[in-house]
Amino acid sequence: MIARRGHHGGRFMIACFLVWSIVANLFLPIRPAGASSPAAPGRERMESTISLRQGSEVTGQTAPDEQTVQALLAPSERAELSRQSNIGKRMKLLLKFAAQRLDLIRQHALREEYGEISRISHEYKVLVTYAYSLIETISPKPSRRKSAYRDFDLEVRKQIRTLEQIERLIPLSQSGDVSDAIRTATRLRHNALNAFAGDRIFKSPSSKQH
Repeated sequence: MIARRGHHGGRFMIACFLVWSIVANLFLPIRPAGASSPAAPGRERMESTISLRQGSEVTGQTAPDEQTVQALLAPSERAELSRQSNIGKRMKLLLKFAAQRLDLIRQHALREEYGEISRISHEYKVLVTYAYSLIETISPKPSRRKSAYRDFDLEVRKQIRTLEQIERLIPLSQSGDVSDAIRTATRLRHNALNAFAGDRIFKSPSSKQH
């Protein structure tokens, strides 16, 4: 009886979290499926330099490797990350670094320095994608991986709101990189929620251009 009660209690907690996430998702602005943004100059050139880890699939794409991520970090960030061996805490650190990139993007948007926005948006996508890929290396017992998916959702949801606020500060002709970062973060967040639930509840936005 005790084991059965604990089993149902765990399923009830998961159900409550998913309902809460779905309700919170309603407050995020709706983006049409398949919506695309104009590519910013130089984005393809920068992204082609990323070395990718073979066999690690993240939202239909391979995740950036550790060396690529380290190259994007400031010395102080590399030192802070190296001191942390716990995978879940490393994931949170990477998300913190990603959020700091959003602060920089906002500052450049206010100064109309759109070239810098392109570069930093690229860094943001690499960091948040790599942070998500780390979750798969966490032991699924006792519910550590589910906890990491939940933490990822909570943080990235806030970052999506920040990105959408920044997007409104930028002329449409210059907003392609920020729009792409929103799609990347949304896709990863939906994947995290689906993995948490063990089912495909959220459909990720299409990255195809129309």
